[in-house]
Amino acid sequence: MSIIISLTIIFTLAATTFKIVTSGNIYEKITGFYFVFTNFIILILLNAVTNFDAMLDIIIILFLLQFVTILFLLFNRKKT
Repeated sequence: MSIIISLTIIFTLAATTFKIVTSGNIYEKITGFYFVFTNFIILILLNAVTNFDAMLDIIIILFLLQFVTILFLLFNRKKT
């Protein structure tokens, strides 16, 4: 079961990376960057982490990355 989930995440990573490369909008690139690293962290969680302390550290890093992405999107809006 873990192999199917890992393959699904890898396909999602590939599709999101392709979307980042082909998009011209900076906001799509930023959100794509967040989705790529979220999927990457989930992939690490599924395959490599066996103790709770390391998993908690990775989850905290994921939330910090999400917070930085949201702040960048909020403060970098174009003024019309």
